[in-house]
Amino acid sequence: MKTAAVIRPYYPPGKKLAEDEEDTLDQTRLISSALKNLGYKVKELQCTLNFEKLRKELVKLNPAFCFNLVEDIEDSSSLCVAVALLLEHIKMPVAGSPSSALYLSTHKPAAKAFMQYRGIPTPVFFFEGSSGGNLAFPAQYIIKPECEDASIGIDHDSLIQAENLSDLQHKIKQREDLIEKKCFAEEFINGREINISIIADNGSYEILPPAEILFIDFPADKPKILDYEAKWCYDSFACRNTPRSFKFDSTDQKMLERAQKLAMQAFKIYGCRGYARIDFRADESELYVIETNANPCLAEECGLIASAAQRGYSYDDVIKRIVSDIPGIS
Repeated sequence: MKTAAVIRPYYPPGKKLAEDEEDTLDQTRLISSALKNLGYKVKELQCTLNFEKLRKELVKLNPAFCFNLVEDIEDSSSLCVAVALLLEHIKMPVAGSPSSALYLSTHKPAAKAFMQYRGIPTPVFFFEGSSGGNLAFPAQYIIKPECEDASIGIDHDSLIQAENLSDLQHKIKQREDLIEKKCFAEEFINGREINISIIADNGSYEILPPAEILFIDFPADKPKILDYEAKWCYDSFACRNTPRSFKFDSTDQKMLERAQKLAMQAFKIYGCRGYARIDFRADESELYVIETNANPCLAEECGLIASAAQRGYSYDDVIKRIVSDIPGIS
């Protein structure tokens, strides 16, 4: 029986885990169970900043491949690329995207600059004294951490009104001081939120049914954004009132076709592999790629798994497809 390793961050015993960290543990259990159902023996490994320890464990275990679920190390998302680099260095087959795709998708300003260079529409932004596009004032901007996933560091106060560039810079600095993370500002697209998921399909890739995040009964003063509360605080108004929908009108067809085309374009230019989810915002005139999630969440209720279920795929089906796209394994 072949062995598969599932690598996740190390959480100290007794630590009160945040909701997104609990989600990582759920993913670990689900993926391990699916791999066992597919005939693999599974070993769970935990990652710290001691990469030499992890390297020795992997060399000793010599698994057929790894599933890398490390999105941050010691609360730093920018370090997630280090695990992918280590796996590539020791020539370890790994599910999902390579380090290059993870870096570009994790560093949000770099990701946006790359999309602009490759002709993919994305909202204009401002980061470290430079603008990506023509900034408009007065206007609404959303201030985000430069290197975080899972909406970490985003709440209702992230959406701000900037009267001019000086005001925008001041509010970015205020936000950085509050959340203690480097931030950038992105033009806020006040419109619909669309997700397109992609999975491996026998040597090619399949675009799964598109989903829309609905903002139901939001008060006029509550920003229509999928912030940390909406994603992870399950009893909150924001979470209860942002359901995922797969129902679209015939009038949406042209928009969805463009979203699918842009999603596949983004998937390819980043060099994603195995699976990914591309997030959009759409106003009345344009569709914008907000970000490409190169190794998105694989929890049971997540967007990619929900989209796969719409096509009749089980959780094990999804994991089997991802494994089938790992280079270097039979």
